[in-house]
Amino acid sequence: MTISETIGKLFGSIDRVKILRLFMMNPGTVFTKASISRRSKVPLSTVNRELRALFEIHFIRAKVPIATEDAPGKSKGWQFDPSFSLTAPLKALIFPTAPFTKEEILKKFKNTGKIKLIIVAGVLKKEL
Repeated sequence: MTISETIGKLFGSIDRVKILRLFMMNPGTVFTKASISRRSKVPLSTVNRELRALFEIHFIRAKVPIATEDAPGKSKGWQFDPSFSLTAPLKALIFPTAPFTKEEILKKFKNTGKIKLIIVAGVLKKEL
């Protein structure tokens, strides 16, 4: 499969982007179809279609049946495939980082009164 075909399959819909983000933010986690649907807020019928497309380009891999709270019996699981060839560029597209300077943060809270503590959180680590 060519890179063009892979990119074409990756960005077919906003639901696909939600599912991509879920897998990339939880690379070691195995998800069932039901948990993907619930966590990404994508209908189960759409999840089935998107998983098929992502599996074809080797973005995800099927895992042996797992038992979860959603499916007490055995259920097929899906996990991000770390050997996916476009991981680094995809992370750059899905998780754009534009860090704030200390001055920008202070400017945003300038007129809020006396502040004792500011905690800034988010995806700050750029690790590929």
